[in-house]
Amino acid sequence: MSEGFYLPSGDSVFIGLASAPGPRGMAVAPRDGTAFGMALSVDPDGRADAGCNDRGVCVISVGVVCKAKPTAAHAPGDRIRSALAGSASAAEARDALLAFAEERGRNQTPGGASSIVAGPDGAFLVESAGDRWAWRQLDGPTAIGGSFSITHDYKRLDAATRKSIAPVNERMACLDEADAGRLGDKDSWKGYMQGGTRSAAARADSRKRALETLLEAAMSSGGMASAFAILRAHGVADPVRPTRGHDFCRHDGLFRSAAGAAVLFAAGTDRSRVDAWATCAPWACANLFKPIVMDGEFTSLWSGIGLEPAAGAGFAYWQARRKSLLACRHDSTAMEGIAAELAESQGELMDLAAAFVAGGLDATAARAKADAIVRIWDGA
Repeated sequence: MSEGFYLPSGDSVFIGLASAPGPRGMAVAPRDGTAFGMALSVDPDGRADAGCNDRGVCVISVGVVCKAKPTAAHAPGDRIRSALAGSASAAEARDALLAFAEERGRNQTPGGASSIVAGPDGAFLVESAGDRWAWRQLDGPTAIGGSFSITHDYKRLDAATRKSIAPVNERMACLDEADAGRLGDKDSWKGYMQGGTRSAAARADSRKRALETLLEAAMSSGGMASAFAILRAHGVADPVRPTRGHDFCRHDGLFRSAAGAAVLFAAGTDRSRVDAWATCAPWACANLFKPIVMDGEFTSLWSGIGLEPAAGAGFAYWQARRKSLLACRHDSTAMEGIAAELAESQGELMDLAAAFVAGGLDATAARAKADAIVRIWDGA
């Protein structure tokens, strides 16, 4: 199960994703004709669950079990790439996700997804179930996870779903029109489309509520360090059912076999650029987020992130970090020192990225310094 969030904080916006267990790395796809340049979080097969493009548009997506059943056992297409490749705004990326759902939704496995789209023009929550879809605009912190989040608060639905759960008059008047002439009360998208067992949906809802408490706290404290802390968090209580804590670091216990990476996208005041920060390694609480800076084009300030199609080369690093952390998991002294030291090393990388953006370092010098910081941390 993956979780993601949208966090407007002061003059910045952060979009984060804690991936489900499994190797994940970053790949940079340069501009190619009409396709914009992209920085993508990918698995060994090149499938993406998060990304941003050089127009300042960001998309993250998590799988959701839904009632819509695929009609063929085809592999899922890449909704992230399709949304980012030609979109210069959040609205365009949202519409690309809707078109993707309608065109290919019936052939996808799994059939459901919850996605956050953000760009210079705002942010949207987009959810799909097979070829059905719903969306609403975001105006505050939002969490997504393994269950649908849109209930009665949708802004738009696909035509077939609109007929089923939001009866309207013959003109098919829009849902937000005061005189829609509705023939009945609208029902919940989540209630209509949510699939799987009740217990699984309840666990997903509980994790999202716990994540929302972190988002509220991060809005007050602000800054990228607070956004990193969310992706490194452990034991976060659900305010409705506080007896069990949730780990967003994807621990599944202390450095057990299940492990997922994390990625954070950070946008400035004008939302015209998005920088990417990724662990490219399991367990965010014990790894540094490495920077990909957008300065007209994406520049990786860590040599472990390269150009496609060599995306798979980075997974040797993921496996090496997993092996190293598993070996030290019973060393209590080593584990106690990680949290304090991590903040210092992460701050060095953040200062380095800021110096590069300000023109104080060229790419070669910045990459050499970043590689040294990561190498020292990994060897600690």
